[in-house]
Amino acid sequence: METMTSASSHISNKELIEKQRKFVQRGGLRTVEERKRVLKMLRDAIQSREEAIIKAVEMDMGRPSLEAYASEILYMYNEIDHAIRNLSKWAGRKRVSLPWLLIPGKAHLIPQPYGSVLVISPWNYPVQLSLSPIVGALAAGNAVILKPSEIGGHAEAILAELVNNTFAPELFHVVTGEKEVTMDLIHSRPDYICFTGSPAVGKIIMQEAAKNLIPVTLELGGKSPCIVHDDVNMDAIMNRILWGKCFNAGQTCIGIDYVLVQKKVKNTFVQKFIEFKNKAYGEDTIQSLDFGRIINEKNFDRIAGMISGDILSGGKTDRSQKFIDITLIDADENHPAMQEEIFGPLLPIITYDKIEDAIEFILAREKPLALYLYSNDKTVQKKVEENTYSGSLAINNTLLQVATTNLPFGGVGNSGMGSYHGKFGFETFSHMKPVLNKSLKLDTDLLYAPYKNTMRKLEKWVLWLSR
Repeated sequence: METMTSASSHISNKELIEKQRKFVQRGGLRTVEERKRVLKMLRDAIQSREEAIIKAVEMDMGRPSLEAYASEILYMYNEIDHAIRNLSKWAGRKRVSLPWLLIPGKAHLIPQPYGSVLVISPWNYPVQLSLSPIVGALAAGNAVILKPSEIGGHAEAILAELVNNTFAPELFHVVTGEKEVTMDLIHSRPDYICFTGSPAVGKIIMQEAAKNLIPVTLELGGKSPCIVHDDVNMDAIMNRILWGKCFNAGQTCIGIDYVLVQKKVKNTFVQKFIEFKNKAYGEDTIQSLDFGRIINEKNFDRIAGMISGDILSGGKTDRSQKFIDITLIDADENHPAMQEEIFGPLLPIITYDKIEDAIEFILAREKPLALYLYSNDKTVQKKVEENTYSGSLAINNTLLQVATTNLPFGGVGNSGMGSYHGKFGFETFSHMKPVLNKSLKLDTDLLYAPYKNTMRKLEKWVLWLSR
């Protein structure tokens, strides 16, 4: 497969999608070996640009190098390597059994690509959330168009350079631009759409896709709660909660949005949170090299506008640096920070008496993308697992449920539909086509007209088979 040397800007999005569709239909990625080769090309392209990726993310969000390397680069190596190791098994045909009426015969499922897959990705994890679903799409034999977010300009540029200077446009191409470009891509009728972003935009994407019956995977957000029960050791859990809230300055779709703390341990929680925060980031967080910045002034203003009421810690902001401190807020359900997904370093605290109260509080709201529980009580763990609904549940940890390719990543209800990661991504971007091969050597007249004596014969067959 040749490397692209010139941009495809001279053709329309519709022409590009049709070009990709024909490439797939003509067997461009039919063999497992060719798909593995493409995945290795993607890995090599990332590896050769590690420093540029880290720098781009730092310039867009001030993210520490370690966070960028772990979440954008190492994450992708794991995803790609897992797909290469397992692709032969995933792509094989799956035999299925047949009922007596179809014997002699054989049946199987064959995974086939959809064609041209459009991936619309966000700014907060620009490499991970762009390329992770694309690994599944390429592994399944699809061609891909990536429309990265225009908000993170440096990351958008490195993605376009990485892809468009590595792959031919009929296989994998990045299209950049504002929201009008995104809508034009959708209206150009790709064969599948994967969107990661807010529920509000997700509804628009789904509505537009429905006009042409285009299947969609929507990875959305929501207010992901964290329950802290009274049986846990605060020293043992606080680093995990603090890290899960502050990673990427809280701009994480599965990050902790608010915490439900059992009333009797609230004061201890607050004390330990402040203690661990100061140890990790210093008493003046703006001086820390390990804490990022808000992506732009628009989001800064939105988040800063939520800071009100009883501030237990933090609250400092600096618009010129797009800095918002790690801010602990004594809140209730009517607080401004509880009205929408925060997507920033504010942490509202709400108390509860019994675990059933915390469960009811969560059930009264939209289904979150993630739910976190800190408790060693097996009964409490079971109650939360069985009686709540969320895209994922992590017990005694934060964020790391997405670190394994053996678990799917996806939402439910308002937080999304569909999933990917590992085998789940391959299956999402594959149509499992059923194939029946019926032998001509034996047949039955039970199926064919005239039906005069069919019912009596059929009853005898059923009686004989049930013995």
